[in-house]
Amino acid sequence: MNLFPILLAVSLASSAAPALAATNPPAATPAVVTADPSAANALQGFRGNLQINSLTSEFDLKSNTVVYLGSVRVQATNLLLLCESLTSVLPTQGGRIERVVARTNVSIDLIDEKGQKLRATGEQAVYTYTASLTQTNESIELTGNPALDNPQGTLTGDVITYDLLTGRVRATNQSMVVRQDTPGLTNAPPQVSPATNAAPAGTNPPAAGTNP
Repeated sequence: MNLFPILLAVSLASSAAPALAATNPPAATPAVVTADPSAANALQGFRGNLQINSLTSEFDLKSNTVVYLGSVRVQATNLLLLCESLTSVLPTQGGRIERVVARTNVSIDLIDEKGQKLRATGEQAVYTYTASLTQTNESIELTGNPALDNPQGTLTGDVITYDLLTGRVRATNQSMVVRQDTPGLTNAPPQVSPATNAAPAGTNPPAAGTNP
């Protein structure tokens, strides 16, 4: 359930388009940003070019922040992210992206390297990265009725956190539904033929006036 490449790629796409930093497109014209293919291919979470569409975009050169607003759509060959607001603090040269936030009606559809479909939903998805001399933390947190869904089952909870370093998923007040879609296996009762008084095939019926 690796969602990190998705949110990281969004920031890479933003930093790959410095020409948009000085202007905002009019509300009627969607902002379109296409990531450099080399940046996209450096990530294993999605394939092909990454395109970001939104009604408006804002680039703050002083705070080094990029914000996409209104019908945000992030799309690649095997990825579709939808939300209403996407914010990232761009890294300094040679640095790491430390925070990306997607808000309001967030949905993420991803096909992984094995061809399995993963869907994550919630009102907010936050990627964070922190590092010190003794510890490094990297995680994604889903809140606002979050859910993770794949062919094996669905996980819901109050908060779902995915630790990218350990691969562990943690959920509070969680509920898990495991699918058992085995072909031919159903919960329906076995079919029983109704009983009849008909004589078995190949036998003669009893003669009239005799007991069967």
